[in-house]
Amino acid sequence: MGTKRTKTSIRFLTFWAINDSLEIGRLKQQLKAMKDYGFQGTVFHPRYYPNDPPYLGSGYLGILSELILYAKELGMEFWIYDENGWPSGRADGKVMEELGDCICQWLVYQDGRVCKREFHQVNTLSEKAMECFVRITYDGYRNGLDQEAFEYVTGFFSDEVGFLDGHGISMQTGGIPWTDDLPEKYTEKYGETMPEHLEYLFVEKPGYEKMRVRFWELLADILAENYYGRINTWCRTYGKRYAAHLKGEENLFFQISPGGSAFRNLIRVNNPAVDALGRDPGNHYYPRIAASIGRQFGDGNSMAEILGGSGWGLSPEDVERNIDWLAECGITTYVFHISQYQKNTASIRGDWPPDIPFGVNWRDVFPALFEKLHKRWDDQAEQERPVLIIAPARRVMSTYDPADAMVVNEHNGAGVPDTKSGGCSNRFSEFIEQMYRRGMQFDVAEEWMIERCGTIRNGKFYLNSQAYDLVIYSEECLWEETKKVAEYLRSDLFRSSEVFQWTVKNAGNNQILLKDYDTKIEYHGGNDRKSEPWNILALDVLSKLEVMGEELIPKKKESGEYWYEIPKQIRRRIKRNGFAVIHYEGTAEQPEPLVFLQGEFLVKSTERFQPYGQRQLVTGGSFFLEDYDLTLVDCAHLIESGFPFMRECITLESEFYIGTGQNCKLGAVEHIHAEAAKIYVDGREAGYTWGEEWRVDIPEPGLHTITVDLIPSTYNTYGPHHYYKGDYHTISPAQYEGKKNFADAPNAPEETHTDEWHFVKFGIQ
Repeated sequence: MGTKRTKTSIRFLTFWAINDSLEIGRLKQQLKAMKDYGFQGTVFHPRYYPNDPPYLGSGYLGILSELILYAKELGMEFWIYDENGWPSGRADGKVMEELGDCICQWLVYQDGRVCKREFHQVNTLSEKAMECFVRITYDGYRNGLDQEAFEYVTGFFSDEVGFLDGHGISMQTGGIPWTDDLPEKYTEKYGETMPEHLEYLFVEKPGYEKMRVRFWELLADILAENYYGRINTWCRTYGKRYAAHLKGEENLFFQISPGGSAFRNLIRVNNPAVDALGRDPGNHYYPRIAASIGRQFGDGNSMAEILGGSGWGLSPEDVERNIDWLAECGITTYVFHISQYQKNTASIRGDWPPDIPFGVNWRDVFPALFEKLHKRWDDQAEQERPVLIIAPARRVMSTYDPADAMVVNEHNGAGVPDTKSGGCSNRFSEFIEQMYRRGMQFDVAEEWMIERCGTIRNGKFYLNSQAYDLVIYSEECLWEETKKVAEYLRSDLFRSSEVFQWTVKNAGNNQILLKDYDTKIEYHGGNDRKSEPWNILALDVLSKLEVMGEELIPKKKESGEYWYEIPKQIRRRIKRNGFAVIHYEGTAEQPEPLVFLQGEFLVKSTERFQPYGQRQLVTGGSFFLEDYDLTLVDCAHLIESGFPFMRECITLESEFYIGTGQNCKLGAVEHIHAEAAKIYVDGREAGYTWGEEWRVDIPEPGLHTITVDLIPSTYNTYGPHHYYKGDYHTISPAQYEGKKNFADAPNAPEETHTDEWHFVKFGIQ
């Protein structure tokens, strides 16, 4: 297969944009320079190629043969990009010239009915068109290159091939790809006639979920078979690697419009790839698609096209950060976008800069940079990944409305709407990031792969050739082979993603500060379930206290605080009436005592909480009470969920998977907001932790239950809540009075209180 590849070594290639007439001397000079800079190969990419000599003609192939044999002398990998420009599939217009009648069709929903639209262009869903493309391009290289040169070619590369012409008709028009033979193919695949009501693909009517899943899976399989599978078979026949990436990979929702499913297409590619645009590292899901498929169904190799459009400000540090991100995800080969054959104004400004390596001022740094990265990641990118996470791809398809795709950024998938489909996609993306922050080493898959290619043997779950100790599935996954999957889910190897989410196990008594002597607090809900008694807590003795017009008698607690139990019948009246009326009076010694209402209820604000700095929240209030339902509490936002004045700890719990040689460092893997926490591992006390590290030592690898008694900031109980800077580093009595004094900044207002309430963040995200 051309150059010999070391599976455990990461590799760096250039994406060589051939944008000028072919001159063998200049080509050899640049290839040798790439070698000297530390690149191990190149992807030869005709791009804005001026057709001199003509693309795929004898002159072109003769020069290319000599160049490939020079790469052989240098010991460099040589890949061939299968198109002039992008996306792949047109053979530089030759497919359209030969066939002439290529048509792309799509459906739109307009004025209550489904309408068909079309335009003339090469259609990836057309078997005839894709056969023509492979014959012109792939057979053209095989027959036209010198035999020795062809034998040395490492592989071929396809770029952004999707439905129809590859540009995502849903994102462009809100429509859906179509071909007239889809009903026939639907029957072949499912053994049923395609439903007549195509409007189910656009509007929600009984049975629409099943139809949408089947439709999008069918389209993805047609694309995979027509294009990716066809070329992969050709490459295997002639001993070549095949790398390809789709347009639209970053999340489940984004994948549907251009290609249906990244997994269904890339599983047909022997060297699966992804595209990592821009300067900043992306999420920790989509690079794992290619890396996981490479391990599960290939020889462990995967590829990423990186840094396209990262700009001329790209630095060695940026490159290092990107390689670290992708290598941790398991990517083994990195193609640097882009290396310009001819540097000119058009290439500098108009072709997704920068020019790597020739165009950057720091190009001489590359050898040292690559040496550092090789030392860090050789033999590490393919480290053991004992966990498999299953994506709910079918659930996202089942409620996918193509009109919603029009708001998504077509380059990076940002802006997924919070619809049924988009919300499911977003939740899965958030879960993946949570597991990454916990240090979990994992691969990814989709539902259909578990059904078709999964088996349990020898105490492990095997997805094709890859073995896993733990499989995490989303409750939103949709299964077709329910009996088979049910057996899997009953095994000790499978866990629901829900057990890895933080949940509230206990919260004790909540409280709300009573700001005024006469307070009326609304109560929303009215659930009269059995609960602990409600109390009024006062830090000083009160001369009088009435709740709902009835006077209560105090009892003094050992701590010196005074508490008043609210009888059950008064509590019921509060819930029934939808409000609580509380009147209290202080004494001459303390006319403004601190008084709290305590009980099993949630405290909510009528206005949204907004961030204030890094660690505080503010709200305009006022506050009201809700029924005490811990299942509705968001552990990441305990203040907003109903515990702004909480002074007792709240107990949270989650499952953690700890790999061999790992420790659970909560602060590194979770966003924690608390003063401290008491930790329990599998029910055993593990001590207190606080500060930046939040470290928990778990010596044994495997699945563990982590329980956390999370302790809130005392500021949330005692304030001063209305001080304009909230929890300030110096608090004197004047901060409670709202008067500027020595503790304030020189530019502080004379009156330092506002109507807003300040709180310190509380929760684990």
